Amino acid sequence: MDTSGVIAIQAIRLKKFDDQKIKDGQPPNKS
Repeated sequence: MDTSGVIAIQAIRLKKFDDQKIKDGQPPNKS
Protein backbone atom coordinates (compact mmCIF):
# COMPACT_ATOMS: atom_id res chain seq x y z
CA MET A 1 0.00 0.00 0.00
CA ASP A 2 1.43 3.35 -1.07
CA THR A 3 0.78 5.69 1.83
CA SER A 4 2.82 8.59 0.43
CA GLY A 5 0.31 8.99 -2.41
CA VAL A 6 -2.58 9.04 0.05
CA ILE A 7 -0.85 11.66 2.20
CA ALA A 8 -0.23 13.83 -0.87
CA ILE A 9 -3.90 13.61 -1.88
CA GLN A 10 -5.01 14.52 1.64
CA ALA A 11 -2.65 17.51 1.66
CA ILE A 12 -4.06 18.72 -1.65
CA ARG A 13 -7.62 18.30 -0.36
CA LEU A 14 -6.77 20.23 2.82
CA LYS A 15 -5.24 23.03 0.74
CA LYS A 16 -8.35 23.23 -1.44
CA PHE A 17 -10.51 23.27 1.69
CA ASP A 18 -8.48 26.18 3.10
CA ASP A 19 -8.74 28.05 -0.22
CA GLN A 20 -12.51 27.60 -0.14
CA LYS A 21 -12.70 28.95 3.42
CA ILE A 22 -10.65 31.99 2.40
CA LYS A 23 -13.10 32.61 -0.46
CA ASP A 24 -15.95 32.36 2.04
CA GLY A 25 -14.26 35.04 4.14
CA GLN A 26 -13.17 32.75 6.97
CA PRO A 27 -9.55 32.37 8.11
CA PRO A 28 -8.04 28.98 7.23
CA ASN A 29 -7.64 26.79 10.30
CA LYS A 30 -4.05 25.84 10.96
CA SER A 31 -3.74 22.75 13.10
